[in-house]
Amino acid sequence: AAPPETQAQVDGVASIPVDVWALRSVVNAVQVSPDGKHILVHKPPTSDGEYLLELYKADDLRARPTRLNAKPMEIISASWVSDDYIFGTAWQLKRSKVRGPEQDAREYLTYAYSLKTGKFVSVPENFGIVSTLPNDPDHVLIASGNAVGDGLGVDLIARFRPRSYYKFNLRKGTRSLIIKGNSKFPSVDAFDNEGNPRYTTVIDRADGKQKDYFRRPGEGSWTLFQETDLEDQGNLYRILSGVHGIKGFSPDDPNIGYLVDNRDGEDKAALYEFDFNTGTVGKKLYQNENADVMGIQTHSIPGNGKLVAARYPGARMERHWFDENEKALYEAVEKQIPYAHSVSITSRSRDGKTMIVRNTGPRDPGSYWLVKDGQMTKLGSRNPNLNPEQLADVKYMRIKARDGLEIPIYVTMPKGKPPFPVIVQHNGGPHVNGMVTFDEMGQMLANNGYMVVHPENRISVGWGQKHFDAGYGEHGLAMQDDKDDAGKYLVELGLADPDRAAFFGWSYGGYSALVA
Repeated sequence: AAPPETQAQVDGVASIPVDVWALRSVVNAVQVSPDGKHILVHKPPTSDGEYLLELYKADDLRARPTRLNAKPMEIISASWVSDDYIFGTAWQLKRSKVRGPEQDAREYLTYAYSLKTGKFVSVPENFGIVSTLPNDPDHVLIASGNAVGDGLGVDLIARFRPRSYYKFNLRKGTRSLIIKGNSKFPSVDAFDNEGNPRYTTVIDRADGKQKDYFRRPGEGSWTLFQETDLEDQGNLYRILSGVHGIKGFSPDDPNIGYLVDNRDGEDKAALYEFDFNTGTVGKKLYQNENADVMGIQTHSIPGNGKLVAARYPGARMERHWFDENEKALYEAVEKQIPYAHSVSITSRSRDGKTMIVRNTGPRDPGSYWLVKDGQMTKLGSRNPNLNPEQLADVKYMRIKARDGLEIPIYVTMPKGKPPFPVIVQHNGGPHVNGMVTFDEMGQMLANNGYMVVHPENRISVGWGQKHFDAGYGEHGLAMQDDKDDAGKYLVELGLADPDRAAFFGWSYGGYSALVA
């Protein structure tokens, strides 16, 4: 069916062509070096070109940059790990088909590039960076990775597959083993700033339990912290949500960690101190009444490590601040960025005077800003062909489902006059948190006159155990009701046309659309 006529089209504003929405990121990443002297940009030279690196002098962005390529491979990631070194991964298409599960058509290598020597060192295979080891400029902590992640963070097979962890020598391109995963302890969930393994979660199928272990600095064996019965339905939230665990360490005391957990039957996961000396949970640092704490934020200056905020979902990934100076910095930056929504300082020099800020939101597909000497300059956008005035606002609401459960929803509002044809969108998983920042599909549909509603249906993570547990066994049942109730709510407000409703989704959402 032809898209509905919108007020924007009546006013002579054409809808955005599909090839604009399909554009690869014009700027994929921007970072400033720890010494503040150089800026790294990861970008393709043309719309259909392979990604490469450009290195600029921070005090003269107009000078010709150094351009780095990896032919016949393509650089797919890059980040500063010291004043001299950039670390990342490259890949190359090597075969047209795969012959087994979790195999890949590409081959990978891991590299380090030195500004001083102008040379690459590399090792085969795909390794991901675990820690920059701020006290050791010649090494980074890396881990063997999956060829292709699921992109969702909910792949339990990948979560408990044995991984190996190494110190990677940036100068020589060699690696030395720190700890190797095995069938009993397949992976490490948290390392401290010195690269010591400190916390892990394992599935013990013989005992039918999930077990959490910890280590004190310098110890070579694991100590049991807590056990969770795999057969108890009430524990699925702890086992499957991916929210719980150690998220970081105090820079002043390596025996104080920051633990996200829901203790003593509480519904929402909170942030606690964890004492590694005694293996006990200490004081509660923060808990939100509407959402789980899903992570932490540390100080923007590299190597500082100070806890500055707890992160939890809402209209965006919100912050509860512990540090007033960092809060004031973020608020000052947000005031200068048009359509500021999800703002983050992605990198900053050690002296604090130079930083790269990234914004993304409903009216910004991703922009990068340089803050230097008190001045802010826009460096680029992920998709500069999208005009913010053509994009739609996203409203965050909380509605009551038919059984009384509160469901957060995100509504992308098209231009024009309601009632609009409505598309109910479902996330994958089904327990992936679908919080909207910039959603190309939703924006494209809204640009063509459709209102899009994205319910955080029961079992979506980030909204507490009651919300999660209410979805167990309700695939195609109560989870469908949540989507119906979201659409019905918008009809009752006069925003949605009940005779023009559709369902859309990917992964589990595709199944959900078929059930609808």
